[in-house]
Amino acid sequence: MNMKIKTQSVVDTAHYFLSQRVSIIPVTKDKKPYAGFSWDAYKKRFPTQDEIDIWFRYVYPNANLAIVTGALSKLIILDIDPRNGGDISLLKNNKSPSVSTPNNGKHIYFRPTNLVKSAKHSALGYDLLYEALALVPPSLTVNGAYEWINSFNRNNIEEFPKYLLSKLELIQPKQNEASAKPLSQKKGNQKTQLRGIEVRHARDYPLDRLLLSDGVNLIQRTNSYHLTCPFHSDRKSSAVYYPSTNLVYCFKCSRAFNPIDYLTIAKGYSFREALKELTE
Repeated sequence: MNMKIKTQSVVDTAHYFLSQRVSIIPVTKDKKPYAGFSWDAYKKRFPTQDEIDIWFRYVYPNANLAIVTGALSKLIILDIDPRNGGDISLLKNNKSPSVSTPNNGKHIYFRPTNLVKSAKHSALGYDLLYEALALVPPSLTVNGAYEWINSFNRNNIEEFPKYLLSKLELIQPKQNEASAKPLSQKKGNQKTQLRGIEVRHARDYPLDRLLLSDGVNLIQRTNSYHLTCPFHSDRKSSAVYYPSTNLVYCFKCSRAFNPIDYLTIAKGYSFREALKELTE
């Protein structure tokens, strides 16, 4: 089915991409992930339908929509930027999905091959987006809108033409760049990576287990649990817990909370104390 998704809302478009086995996340009008939003996980797994609804209906209702290119989505995008010399007439007869970008550029979607996964030469006006984010319609930035040229249809996605690698002078980044970094930088990166892993594990701690241990009454629904929000001292605010996302959404403050939030906000733990509690 060649769905005219350019006429759909952001949340409907997100659900459509999920049905097409494409990973997506919410991003800001500046094309960046929201503060505190870790999108690395969505290089390895698809969001759930509940996550999409929570993101785009409640937590980030004004968000733009970005797809996560790479191995999971089986997508690589040729980003043509005429401001740096890119030729948008390139592959004009190509049937792959393509998007007109606000800077008068163009995104063309391809199936990735081993030769093109990391090639890049932005100085010539061409980038290859792999394991990267790319905005899609109906996203709107301060510079304008993203619009479909060829609507997204998984069946129409062509393999990246190998001849373009030499034609566009796309180059592979050096494989030994990481080994050339100073030892002190490596150690700093390792500490940062370990803290990131610790935080992810803490966020994955079953939030319902914490709630039940504190005597919070969870009323089961089809795909969720309703409860009195533990983040408000008056205990009069309604909330809903989604097991698929491990988040509590509070209707009063229109915000989703994870296990770290629960311990630091509702119970007064320090961030370090919360990490220790949730990871030991």
